[in-house]
Amino acid sequence: MKLISKSNWATAKSAWKKPRRLSLKCNADNLYICPVKNCDSEYYKSKRGCRKHVFVKHGWYYYFDEKPDINEVLPNQLFLKKKLVKQHRCHTSKMQSFSKDSSFALKFLRWLSSTGGGSKTKVQSEMAANKVLKFLKFCCADTSNEWDLPNNVVDYCLGSLKMISDFIYCLQEDWKVGFSGVIGYMNALSNLLDYRRSSGLCDLNMASLVATEIFIARAKKSLSKKMRKEWHELLNVDHLNKIDCWATLEDLQLVIPFHSPKFKQIITNSKKPAACIASHDLTFSTSYIVAVLFLLVKATRPMTFQF
Repeated sequence: MKLISKSNWATAKSAWKKPRRLSLKCNADNLYICPVKNCDSEYYKSKRGCRKHVFVKHGWYYYFDEKPDINEVLPNQLFLKKKLVKQHRCHTSKMQSFSKDSSFALKFLRWLSSTGGGSKTKVQSEMAANKVLKFLKFCCADTSNEWDLPNNVVDYCLGSLKMISDFIYCLQEDWKVGFSGVIGYMNALSNLLDYRRSSGLCDLNMASLVATEIFIARAKKSLSKKMRKEWHELLNVDHLNKIDCWATLEDLQLVIPFHSPKFKQIITNSKKPAACIASHDLTFSTSYIVAVLFLLVKATRPMTFQF
């Protein structure tokens, strides 16, 4: 939610006529602590820094003893509350692809599962093969999905940097695939590159694929850098505060009491004769224990909330 300024709180219902005067005193370590109860902020080295924190984060503290309900005391104020837009998970399941039953696809799947192909599991092999078949279909959009790809066409598509570049652009712009998803497609193309080179290519084709190898490596490096930057921005505390997605200390203290009855019920049911516990209940119990360990053990350290 957008931070409400001190002047807005002065017009709130039941607000004091005169604002509170902050009387900040340092502790034994010459550090200043926020006077607001249950505030999870860090300690401040200067009185000015602590005063600024209260002014920006706790404007209500100047006119109330406890934080009031904004909708009740400021009903006529239009405060911008950013709506969290539910982002649907991007997927390319509807993207055009060549048939998985073609001889090329079957040979590629067999190679991925072999020792030379990395001994991938059936699921991993199918995921990589599906990405490769979608890339090849993108390069040969005018052909039938049932076309059995010859090796020279595969080599031509794999050796065309423009086709790979256009495919990356299509994934990001048309299908809204994130950086990690595009990296997954680049890894699949790296597998295809190794597969074709292991098949015994002529010197001319082998030389043409060197540029492809360099391009894919640099593309993955660039995408990884952008992905880390995006994570840094999305997980930044200021960004989470701005979109009203950062839990306060009061919110955290309600987590364990809220979920305790369900956890106790699962434990009780598990002790019954011939009990059969659902997998989602086991997942919930594990998550509950992790939350208890973090909130009651790790989070008791004052520096935990800061980070």
